[in-house]
Amino acid sequence: MARSRHQEVERHTPPGTPRWGSAWKKATADWYSHAFTVGAQGSCYPHRENFLDLDPDYSDVYGQPLLRMTFDFRAMKSAAITWDEASLDRYLTNSQALVPGNIMPFSGIQDAAERAAVIAYLRTLR
Repeated sequence: MARSRHQEVERHTPPGTPRWGSAWKKATADWYSHAFTVGAQGSCYPHRENFLDLDPDYSDVYGQPLLRMTFDFRAMKSAAITWDEASLDRYLTNSQALVPGNIMPFSGIQDAAERAAVIAYLRTLR
């Protein structure tokens, strides 16, 4: 059965949301801006060792679990690297040389000054 133009559209919003008016518009906009967003990047693709799941530790402001990309890089685990600035510099230069068999290789940063800037930035995140 076709819905008429004037028939109310059911929107999924939190309990207690007004049914119409400016408060409804604000609540609907707020709810939908937090409801679901998926972004993708060419180097992050799901396959046997990388997959999407619900994060059990983090939730949004509404208590809903967040979606996360889970990576299982066996080559990185088996490499047993102690990460310090020297090993990070080697990795940023040529990831395949430091971690052979890496399923998501990084082409590297050849300029030493750029690598030093990246490492200096990462040092600020501690």
